[in-house]
Amino acid sequence: MKNIRAKWGAVLLVALVATTGCGEKAMTLTEEEESTIVNYTAHVVAKYNTKQPDGLARLSADTLDDIYGTDSTKDEEQNTQTDSILDEAKTDETQMDEVPESYDSQGTDTENALPEEQQVTLSEALGIAGVEAAVTGIELKDSYVQEDYFAMDATAGKTYLVVHVSLTNATTADIPCDMLAQKPQFKAKVNGGSAVPAETTILLNDISTYQGVIPMGGSVDTVALFLVSKDQVSQVDTLTLEINANGVKNEVICQ
Repeated sequence: MKNIRAKWGAVLLVALVATTGCGEKAMTLTEEEESTIVNYTAHVVAKYNTKQPDGLARLSADTLDDIYGTDSTKDEEQNTQTDSILDEAKTDETQMDEVPESYDSQGTDTENALPEEQQVTLSEALGIAGVEAAVTGIELKDSYVQEDYFAMDATAGKTYLVVHVSLTNATTADIPCDMLAQKPQFKAKVNGGSAVPAETTILLNDISTYQGVIPMGGSVDTVALFLVSKDQVSQVDTLTLEINANGVKNEVICQ
């Protein structure tokens, strides 16, 4: 019923326009031309009639494409792609804002980060209960001789940095000491240079492999040997030991 009224309204509107003017003769239309104008007018009226939920106001996308010469399918695809890009950008921004509590302001994972070297005493680094450790001497030697049965010669251009370490039993009972079981690793930094690993030896008093019993109130002298360049180390001004024992890495400033 509403469609019929809209069409008749359009017809009356066209007739009114056609019969008025500045003295000009009214235009005569054929039946086909009148039908075209009526249908077009009905389309326009129905399109802007907000109270009409059905009928000509609900034009399909293909019909609109035919009328306006557009391709709504491509527009919808482009809009969908644009919306998708914007959604991804918002998601990335949200993820960047949601930084876990374990990360600091520089983005460092403080919770899972590897522990840094700590400066401790030699006794704390070795971790032998009841035993106090101390560096008692530092030497530079081309050859290291142990009594009269063992000798080690440095390679050409190298010299041995010999670090003497005493292990003292400060308790009232004997203490078994098994450094080999701890598998400690020693490195030396001489005069602020690069860290040099300790040499592997068969010396009975090598601190990294020492096994024995330290009597109460007694001490054991051990050594650690490092092969350093003669050109770079002619004297020892500063010495720092890096000790990795029992899975813990520590730094000991000796002098």
